[in-house]
This record gives sequence, C-alpha cells and structure tokens, in this order.
Amino acid sequence: MSTATLNHAAAFATLVAMEIKRRTWTKALTWQTLGLLVMSLVNYLYLGNLQQSLGLSLVLAGLGLVTYVAHEWLWARVRWGLRPPLSEQPRDR
Repeated sequence: MSTATLNHAAAFATLVAMEIKRRTWTKALTWQTLGLLVMSLVNYLYLGNLQQSLGLSLVLAGLGLVTYVAHEWLWARVRWGLRPPLSEQPRDR
C-alpha cells in the first residue's frame, strides 16, 4: 500500500471520527423529526386516534434513528467507492 493511500486512509478516519458525534447525530435527528411529523399524520389518518398515532410514530422514529446511525457508522468503515483527495490524485500532463 502506498504512502499516499495510507495518508488518505488516516485523514479519512480522522474526518469520520470528527463527524460521527456531531454531524451524524444532527443529520439523524433532523431526518427523524421530519419523518416523525409525516408518520404521525399518516398514522392519524389510518388509525383515527391521535394518541395511538403519536405513540406508534415515536416508537418507529426511535428505531429509525438507531438504525440510521448504525448504518452510517458501518458505511464509514467501508472504503469501497471512495476516491483520494484531488491533491493525492495523479495529474494528467
């Protein structure tokens, strides 16, 4: 493995470590908030009961939040489909 590849892997690992706690959770919470609102409306229209629809929506949103974060963390470990930064790519002459 080349030095450039190792440097890229180290830089990526640092970036992922910085993003996980703040960015991933922020993305997950904003996405789940939007999903909670949509699910609550759909569940209310289907069930006709506000309390049941909110309860079901909260359970599903919680499961979705945990699933989303686990999915992001797993993908952060996958190197497939990543390109090195432009500064490390060979230049065409």
